[in-house]
Amino acid sequence: MEILKEFIPAIILCLISFGLWLINILLDKRDDDSVNKGLDVSKTYGKVTDNNDTSDTKTNNIKKLINEGETDIKIISNKSNCTYPECVLKIRHLIASKQIEHFYLDTVNFKLFKCSREDAELLAKYKTSIYSKHLSIDEIATSLYNIDPYSNTKEEYKDQVFNDLKYLYDKKVLFNVKLNPVDRTIKYYLDQNGDDDLVTVHCPNCGALNEVDVDSKVRCSYCNTIIVADKTE
Repeated sequence: MEILKEFIPAIILCLISFGLWLINILLDKRDDDSVNKGLDVSKTYGKVTDNNDTSDTKTNNIKKLINEGETDIKIISNKSNCTYPECVLKIRHLIASKQIEHFYLDTVNFKLFKCSREDAELLAKYKTSIYSKHLSIDEIATSLYNIDPYSNTKEEYKDQVFNDLKYLYDKKVLFNVKLNPVDRTIKYYLDQNGDDDLVTVHCPNCGALNEVDVDSKVRCSYCNTIIVADKTE
């Protein structure tokens, strides 16, 4: 037992040395992984550690085009000699690294919208419901909030949906849709203008001319009377 006690300090020293050696090995591996990860990211975005992106001509061109006011992602992609997916990734990197102002990327309509992060999150919330599914206000409320169609609180959710979309609509960041504030409905169009179904009708109260969507309602711009247009007008 006495002999064993003599070797205890040596054993402890060996264990400490082994522990330090193992820690150094793990730290070296972590550094190697970080370098490799950085290389992978740089292949996608350019030299991300360089805020000026001097090593990446494509990223510089994208940045220049956006700063000049170009908002069509396809045009930006073509002029910067990028594939469309590559261009989207580089734009997201420029936004994340704060090299350009914050934009919302509408990859359905291939547009960039200058907006706050909060507005971008709101757009993303309704993107699928509007552009992919073309849902009504009622359907959007039901799908987003998972509510019972016969619930007493459904109208509150519908109001929330309409008010959110009205906010985005007034900011002109919704494409190919029109919101009707009178009957609180949403209408979808194949083209951006959506003027094909507009008709000019006389107000039944004051006689003023107003443009109304077919089979829809609008308030007279002069006397505020509700005007209903139909296909026979």
